[in-house]
Amino acid sequence: TVRQAIIDAASDLCVGAHCWNEIQDAQLLVNGVNDYELELPSGGRPLTIDEIWCGNDRLGAVTMDQLSILMPNWQDATGPQPLYYNAAFDFDSFRVYPMPANSTAVKLRIKGTFMPTESSASLPDFMYVRYRDTIASGALARLFGMPPQTCTWGNASLAEVHAGRSAAGIVNAKIYEEHARV
Repeated sequence: TVRQAIIDAASDLCVGAHCWNEIQDAQLLVNGVNDYELELPSGGRPLTIDEIWCGNDRLGAVTMDQLSILMPNWQDATGPQPLYYNAAFDFDSFRVYPMPANSTAVKLRIKGTFMPTESSASLPDFMYVRYRDTIASGALARLFGMPPQTCTWGNASLAEVHAGRSAAGIVNAKIYEEHARV
């Protein structure tokens, strides 16, 4: 229960502030392949794909409707380098358009935002260093928010205090992240 409250509070922080983001190791662009997978950090699952670069060019994120307008022949289109990407099925994989053909040693770099899985046994060190009070308050809000009939520590007043502290911490983390930590 305590471990799950901590993981859930960290998840709330990640969803609210997009604070667990990583630039993945470069992946080689492969001719004839437009499906690629995101490398997941230990104990993490994808929240969103933020950006993809192909060489020095940033690819445009598009919906399938947008892609149909921008590239009507997207199903068959090939080119030396993709221009667009989407994660039409889930954020653990993505597709690039047009499909690469005649590419030579071009690499993809992906920036993704993550959150803990429900079964995570630990959190990244930076989360503890930067956000331990926010995560602790979120976990305490969950634990104190449990009905007193089911546990000895249920306390609605303390749950409300810690929920407020957690919410304020998430807002501060979001501001920090939106300013790229500078």
